[in-house]
Amino acid sequence: MLAAAFTGVQIEEEVNRNALLRRLAREAFNLVITDIALLGYNALQLLADIKKMQPLLSLLVLDQQSPVNFADEVINAGGDGYLQRESSIQEIVCAVQILMDGPP
Repeated sequence: MLAAAFTGVQIEEEVNRNALLRRLAREAFNLVITDIALLGYNALQLLADIKKMQPLLSLLVLDQQSPVNFADEVINAGGDGYLQRESSIQEIVCAVQILMDGPP
């Protein structure tokens, strides 16, 4: 879905938290889009750890159903964006565009 919206962009996928951390330890990325469920227990600490590993990396976090103030916690932990998992593809594309290029 995202590949069609962003030409010339390499998109990689990891299936779990440990694979993501291994990949981030050996390769630099501009953006990570992750579901908070993938991050598992203590996801907020993991976001902070990811930012320490790659400070210039943008993090867009998707979530199914968390308390209203959870978005603030994600941002405070190092996330750069937060969307509900059921967000439309247009909303996700817009968020990715903003994180990659800056606000319009």
